[in-house]
Amino acid sequence: YSYRIENKNGQIVGTYNETKGLGGYDAGRRIKHEVKELKISDWNSLSRKIDSTFWEIQTHDPNMILDGEEWVLEALIDDKYHVVSRNSPDNYGGEKYTKLCKKIIKTFNNE
Repeated sequence: YSYRIENKNGQIVGTYNETKGLGGYDAGRRIKHEVKELKISDWNSLSRKIDSTFWEIQTHDPNMILDGEEWVLEALIDDKYHVVSRNSPDNYGGEKYTKLCKKIIKTFNNE
């Protein structure tokens, strides 16, 4: 699955896509697509979380993990770009990264 949250001139838009694939083997076809408007306060909260934890995380995982879920987070805010990729960060010491990714999911789901 993937989540995308964008600030389009003050309008916060969240997009969710889910595929029927096999993880890193085959993405498969899209089986769910949802777009909805989110609150600016959600965007501000998420931006603060990204600013406090995300920009300093290494792009590539220093651990060599050959299986598990791949979590990729890309951020582009005010012309500042960064990407981080981790395999099963909730199981391999990626607590800050896991919390940030889960915050994105909760923001989309209005939790």
